[in-house]
Amino acid sequence: MIICGTTFLGFKYYMCSICHLVKKVCFTCKCRFCTSCGRVATENWIRKNNACIPDTTWQHVTFTMPMQFWKLFWLNRHLFNLIAPIPAQIIKEYCGKKGCIPGIFIAIHTFGRDLKRNFHIHLSTTCGGISNDLSSWIMVYFHSKTIMKKWRKYVVAALKAEYEKGTLKLPPNMAHIKKSRQFNAWINKFIRKSWMVYFQKKTSNKKRNIKYLGQYLKRPPLSEARIIKYDGYKVTFTYFDHKTKKTKTKTMPVMLFIGSLVIHIPDKHFRCIRYYGFLSNRTRAELLPIVNNILGNNILPTPRSITWQELQKKEFNHDPLKCPECQEQLCLVGVTFPEKSLNLIAKHEEIATKSISGLEAA
Repeated sequence: MIICGTTFLGFKYYMCSICHLVKKVCFTCKCRFCTSCGRVATENWIRKNNACIPDTTWQHVTFTMPMQFWKLFWLNRHLFNLIAPIPAQIIKEYCGKKGCIPGIFIAIHTFGRDLKRNFHIHLSTTCGGISNDLSSWIMVYFHSKTIMKKWRKYVVAALKAEYEKGTLKLPPNMAHIKKSRQFNAWINKFIRKSWMVYFQKKTSNKKRNIKYLGQYLKRPPLSEARIIKYDGYKVTFTYFDHKTKKTKTKTMPVMLFIGSLVIHIPDKHFRCIRYYGFLSNRTRAELLPIVNNILGNNILPTPRSITWQELQKKEFNHDPLKCPECQEQLCLVGVTFPEKSLNLIAKHEEIATKSISGLEAA
């Protein structure tokens, strides 16, 4: 991530045909933790889904769980894939009893604003769905307490099953649990408590839901703008406290700070955003045209991916490939690729030196 946009990764040469000004445009890292690369990926995801997701009434739901469960997820990362489909399954079952198939997409979120390891799931669903005979649209009202009870029941059942199979590692504070009976007694305490399942107000603005979930596509837990101080030993950053509704500061030793960040990097090929119901990849091609026809929506063509040049124009009203001297468009004249066997560890001193000198220059 540190070498993103530097010559270490190679670059393209652009030249002005009139005044012969030369400009280097460096390649990016494509890291899932990079805010710069993530911005382009997020914009493309939002553009694509704005075109294909139908205009109707949507509701956003946040599924959380007791904090006592969080350590289990960090010791057993396979639980992310096991628990993630449960909210969508609950909504599909609920709508199934009403005789319809909803459209659902979810975002898996693992952190809080203060870098706590807080596993929860954001879900957006249509407030209803296409009837089972594919002839009409059926509106559905979600009962939050019913949804919460099912979420609680299914998560507890899944964790019990994992323990029975012997695939669940327990944290040190649970080392005294040796048998299924003991584990079940511990986890049954949480069945009697109410879990937070937060339903936002319904909205007919699908773009708002898409944009909200899009920020989790390739977003690191902390933006650079929130870091207000670093003295070589400790890092101080700001965060918004939802309980007090105030902005607070937090200071952490630098190695603890780095550790709190990198643990949230998704595993390779892990999908943070997933689709279900008539939006699932398996049924989308068949059902989505029928849904749009029933709702009277115009079917929009899938937009092409936005380029870095277009994104800069959109965000900053600046064309990076326009010559600053004569305003002529720069032309691509050459490409320099990175070393075939780029050993970043061996070059760590050079990378660090160039990064520091770049910051000082800035």
